[in-house]
Amino acid sequence: MKKSILASVFLLLFISVSCDDSFEPKADFSEKYILNCIINGDSTTQYATISKSFDVSGYDPYTNQNDPFLRNMYLELMYKGKAYRMRDTLVSRLGDSRYPGPIPVYYLPNFTPNDGTEIKIRAYPGEGKILSASTRSLNPNNFYFSSSNRTIPTGNAYGSTLRFTWKEFFPDQSLNQEIFFAPDLILVYYKVENGVEKRHQIEFPMYLLSQEGKDVGIYPPIANRISTVGFEEPAIDSIMRSISTGDPNKSNYIIDKAYFRLLIMDKYLATYYSAQQTFLDEFSVRINQPDFTNIDGGLGIFGAYITKKITVDLEKFYVDSFGYRKK
Repeated sequence: MKKSILASVFLLLFISVSCDDSFEPKADFSEKYILNCIINGDSTTQYATISKSFDVSGYDPYTNQNDPFLRNMYLELMYKGKAYRMRDTLVSRLGDSRYPGPIPVYYLPNFTPNDGTEIKIRAYPGEGKILSASTRSLNPNNFYFSSSNRTIPTGNAYGSTLRFTWKEFFPDQSLNQEIFFAPDLILVYYKVENGVEKRHQIEFPMYLLSQEGKDVGIYPPIANRISTVGFEEPAIDSIMRSISTGDPNKSNYIIDKAYFRLLIMDKYLATYYSAQQTFLDEFSVRINQPDFTNIDGGLGIFGAYITKKITVDLEKFYVDSFGYRKK
């Protein structure tokens, strides 16, 4: 099952490919620099991190206590013939970390490249090394929803499919091959716990597949050249029931809304995203996952994405049928 992609502030805070764990244990160590930057075409601020691989005396990479993320580096984004130097700052770490203190992050404010033109990044970690990469920014005006259901249920007979369809337009049709889509449908609800409404969200599968006597949800893949996705109502019903499994107090569940989210990304981010098998709310990269890089002179990822959303309302009679309340 997918886990959620978009962090509210910065996807890259969770990228940690700095450990040399991906290489053969105790082979000849070769220090490498890792540059990560994902261009968010919906944001006015862009972020990057730079780190380096490390060696340890034994075989356990978690014994390393020296923070691999680097400060005071020179990073720049190049766009439409102009270079923009990224500023450095410190951000509090999220979750448990064996490294003390905040994480060094580079950012560029008031910068939203989203017109479909080329953008480059370059970093100078020292010792004459240069890390570089290029991609193409994504233009949100090239994508639009053509026809989509806006309510659950759809208004048709039960057993119908909630469908979303979009179109893309490029003057240069060859660019279609470089665009990938990651669609999902998410339910937002609240559960009353100790008198307090706590927000939750859960993803709907497209359909259910019977495996060894159990229904398993099948979720949308990341794909190129797709323009529609459907969610069968039995699959939607199963998620609606599941949020209160084992809890007889159904009225403690308050249904807010659902929303369909279409993540549109370049081929580099799509490849990286697929290889890591992670999803939405953050790119949470594990150090034992397969490596992918498009950084010349080092490791890491330089990619781009934008997001399109549609709010989907859940009819009150449908919410009532589960014993829940409508927000």
